[in-house]
Amino acid sequence: MRSRANRRGVKAVAAILACLFAAASLPSAAAFEFDAAAEILRFDRWAMTAYSKPIDAASEALTLASMALPAALLLEAPREDWASIGEMYAGSLFLSWGLKSLGKALVSRRRPYMYFGGATGGEAGSGEGDQSFPSGHAALAFAGATFFSSMLRRYCDDPRRRIPLIAASFACAAGASALRVASGNHFPSDVAAGAAIGVFSGMAVPWLTLCLFGN
Repeated sequence: MRSRANRRGVKAVAAILACLFAAASLPSAAAFEFDAAAEILRFDRWAMTAYSKPIDAASEALTLASMALPAALLLEAPREDWASIGEMYAGSLFLSWGLKSLGKALVSRRRPYMYFGGATGGEAGSGEGDQSFPSGHAALAFAGATFFSSMLRRYCDDPRRRIPLIAASFACAAGASALRVASGNHFPSDVAAGAAIGVFSGMAVPWLTLCLFGN
């Protein structure tokens, strides 16, 4: 890889993301509101549950594990590619974080636990009780899994090793997302949107960088 070219690619992505964060920092005059239980999507109603601290902690752990997975690429990639991989991964996480922040700024939606006695969970008192959509944990977890999987294809030619690792990475991200629902922090549509953001971010940054600036 051309390290300098890749750095220019990541800087270009960062410039675009600055606009996203500027929009996400605007006052939360949401374009859409889901304030009443009657307005909860039918698809989501079955999954409503009260807050669970142990499940919340487990979801945090799986999210961190998913985000750490790309470090395993250092075992496959040549040393001269390490900096470029790190820069592209940082860009993917940055894009994922920016898109989910923009979504939360535009859409005001109560978390499921708010319908079970209020914010008694990990986000109590943080002002995030009405920032359910989309799920930031799902976005970051799937960004890590997608980036890891897309880059692993470049460095691991053995499908007997590659396929189980890719499956495990997405299983970890899916588990983290499912636990966000089970913990009462999110609705299924929240984590679905977050997963879509993560998959897009994990693919877009390396693809755009490599297409524009080469291997």
